[in-house]
Amino acid sequence: YSFCTLLYPPFLSYWMGCLVTHHTVASNPIKNPHAVLVACRDKRGRFSVPSGRLHLEIIDRKLTQLPRYTNNDEVLKLDVSGNQLSCLPDKMGEDGWSSLAELTIRNNHFSQVPEAVATLPSLTALNLGGNHIDKNFEVLKKCQKLRSLSLTQTGLVALPTALQEASTLRHLTLTGNSGMQLTGLAQMNLDSLDIDGCNLREIPTEITQCVNLTALSIGRNPLSPGAFQVLSQLPRLQNLIAHKMPDVVSQIRHLYDLDIRHLDISHNVIGSTSGIHRMLTLETLDLSYCSLSELPSDIGDLPSLSELIVVGNYLTSLDEINPAEHPNLELNLTSLNVSSNRFTSSLDGMDDVWMLISGFTNLKRLSFRVSKRGERRNTNPYSTAVPLPLLGLRNLKYLNGLPVDFDHSLGHNLVSLLKDGYTKPDMGANLSTDSQLHASVLKVFLTNMNDLTSNLPLSLLRYKAYLYLQHQHSDERLSPPTDVALLAYIHMTNPSEYRRDCLSLFGEVLSGPCWREDLGPTQSLWLKAFSEFPWGKYDYPKHHAYLDVRSFDVNDGPVGKRLPTHLLNYDFSTIVAQVKTCIPRFSESYDVGLLLSKQPKGATEMYQKFLALQAKHFVEGKQRLAVSPSVRVMAEIHQCAPNRFYQVVSLLTANQFEDFFDSGNHSEHTLQETCDLWMEEYGECYIATQPVHTSTIDLDISGSPNKNASPSSSCASSPLCNYNENHCWYNPNAAPRRSSLKSIEPHRLSQVSVRFAQVVT
Repeated sequence: YSFCTLLYPPFLSYWMGCLVTHHTVASNPIKNPHAVLVACRDKRGRFSVPSGRLHLEIIDRKLTQLPRYTNNDEVLKLDVSGNQLSCLPDKMGEDGWSSLAELTIRNNHFSQVPEAVATLPSLTALNLGGNHIDKNFEVLKKCQKLRSLSLTQTGLVALPTALQEASTLRHLTLTGNSGMQLTGLAQMNLDSLDIDGCNLREIPTEITQCVNLTALSIGRNPLSPGAFQVLSQLPRLQNLIAHKMPDVVSQIRHLYDLDIRHLDISHNVIGSTSGIHRMLTLETLDLSYCSLSELPSDIGDLPSLSELIVVGNYLTSLDEINPAEHPNLELNLTSLNVSSNRFTSSLDGMDDVWMLISGFTNLKRLSFRVSKRGERRNTNPYSTAVPLPLLGLRNLKYLNGLPVDFDHSLGHNLVSLLKDGYTKPDMGANLSTDSQLHASVLKVFLTNMNDLTSNLPLSLLRYKAYLYLQHQHSDERLSPPTDVALLAYIHMTNPSEYRRDCLSLFGEVLSGPCWREDLGPTQSLWLKAFSEFPWGKYDYPKHHAYLDVRSFDVNDGPVGKRLPTHLLNYDFSTIVAQVKTCIPRFSESYDVGLLLSKQPKGATEMYQKFLALQAKHFVEGKQRLAVSPSVRVMAEIHQCAPNRFYQVVSLLTANQFEDFFDSGNHSEHTLQETCDLWMEEYGECYIATQPVHTSTIDLDISGSPNKNASPSSSCASSPLCNYNENHCWYNPNAAPRRSSLKSIEPHRLSQVSVRFAQVVT
């Protein structure tokens, strides 16, 4: 019990419910309800086991009489809803229920108020809802401490006279009594009144004489236009619930002069809330299930708003409450619930939303549970990944209903979240599913390396054209030809250089290639932009299979007329240099990637833990951890989604990007020191087993490029490179082309590198 409760708190509520139900219907009396751990539930529905005072539930058990107990004086709350009770023990208060303060007998067979309630000296709240009660209300006058009474769906057509004489009554619920006459309210000294679903056309004028009324629920009533004008005469009204009502927005104007603090207008079709910013004291606003595709523009102007609930709408952004534009919200908003909106149906591609939410620096409660429309609502708070920007909310105390401790730096908070073992962060890339794809991409590069690098100057010019095309279509991820994809991969896996070059050339970081997509759409865009510059490397006439690049890179050439001069002349020599030495790195990454792809979730978790630990120690003292081969390969996978990668790193390092990711080659921590830090934080070994490097890819490095090659030879005939047949240069089902050499063993990697450099030269 203790172990399961610690692992998963909802288990406690289920376990307790079973325990209570099982023991309370037993034929033998229970000697002490506390001895069987009867649970007490708080306002949020969570269960605990207090010492002494208890909450006893016996719900939906078909009881015809109340079970016998001894030592009942410790029970404060009793709920016997959904049974077949028609009476209670006449001397219930004398039978040990003297401490009972709250009694709920909803949905039973009572036809009158039971006499037993008058014998309960401590009774303060009574719920008679769901019973057809029409008499014996005089008993309630004998309950000297009764303050709350619920008569929901009891079939009342008029307010009983006895209730008007109940001097201690402060909270009255009459929900669901359709057509009920509310004459007599003026004689009652109420603090709160619920007349939801009573089919009212007008709000009774007698309500204006309830001068102490602070809370009113009038939802699900077909009120006529202007009905809210009566409410303007309630000087102390602070809480108003008006859900499922026609034309509710137009009636809000009657509330401007009131001190309304909590307003619930959920389940209404709302196009605009024009004028709501005039409610200067409004603290809580509920716009749930209002079919909103965007938030009303004037919400951000509410000066006192501290809680906003917009559950179940169609929101794709929260730009209308951007804290950068509304400083009042930035300081005052402490609770936000955005669950079940379009941007919470998937965490992918919604970075701007989470960055915006992270700007509410005083936020203490946040709910954003992922719940797709048409599916059963997700009630497990552990199953929703936490977007990384939210870890910077240092005042956050509850996330999706779970208590959190985010009062440190983002790196500290990320480490704490990963140590928890249940709630996981969202690192902005689907690394688990991309690991297998990454290994396949490397296999394509290694298998066809000779052909892909047979004319590097031409491929480099084609890469520049691809970058230009990607910039022109920045909202899409293009799928370049294989020789261009090789250069793109090398460029992206040197993240500092890629970021610097993109910012210098285009002012933004470009999206990486889409490895899986059909090449057709990108080919169409290419031919439209560069009609004189063929898309495929083997689309040239036979005798021009490897054209002289000089015909393309001069200013008066077909490409030179279209590419900007600064891009045409930009120096990418570092990429070319790395192409000459990439085989050893690619081969090792391929082998390690194959191992990681067998356990993608474990590999992703390991990489997340490394980033968290690196961020924590980097921010504290710019200390850099030793990078294992597994971490390096996972980083390469992450770097192939540049925008997500840079956002994660910028958040973790407070925008000190380049210093952080130079650590791979210049680590200040030895491997042993990193292992010690890892063990200290996570209680596990950093490198349990080193991936064994056994390359099985045949590489053809014999001879030099054949400048008379035709489209039917070498790479042109490979199914991995012929997009006309497979429609995608990455084809996981295509067999790699076998070469004349056998597999290259690890000890020959240096020889391969030298030989390949000679071939390229």
